[in-house]
Amino acid sequence: MAKDNKATFAQLSDILLMAFTFGYRMDQTFPSSGGVAFVNVSSIESDVIEEYARLVLYRHPEINTENALWQKVQEYADAGIEEIYTMVVLQNKPFNIDSFIDE
Repeated sequence: MAKDNKATFAQLSDILLMAFTFGYRMDQTFPSSGGVAFVNVSSIESDVIEEYARLVLYRHPEINTENALWQKVQEYADAGIEEIYTMVVLQNKPFNIDSFIDE
């Protein structure tokens, strides 16, 4: 999806941003499995990193390490991916961004 269709996602970090946005918007996280993140933080633009940090710390001011911050970013992204997967694959519905915005 990211590598085959550059018009949709130029890089994997774009998918992370989209998935994080949906998870954050729904205020849902998916527990970490302890696996390796599919996006290297160094591949994300600094202004985007700052925005992730700002949003996560707004809801979770108790986070005090960079690792904990990125784990929470991944948990929001995993929840976003799970929601998209449920909608498109399990429910066989077309992807509809309005369903995320209207919640």
